[in-house]
Amino acid sequence: MTENMHIARLVFELDDLNDEVEKVADERGL
Repeated sequence: MTENMHIARLVFELDDLNDEVEKVADERGL
């Protein structure tokens, strides 16, 4: 795996995580 692919994957996973956080925040009215 090249460095760039590794970084792209990390960014992708972070983005996914961010969506989860926003969903939970909405549910709790934050």
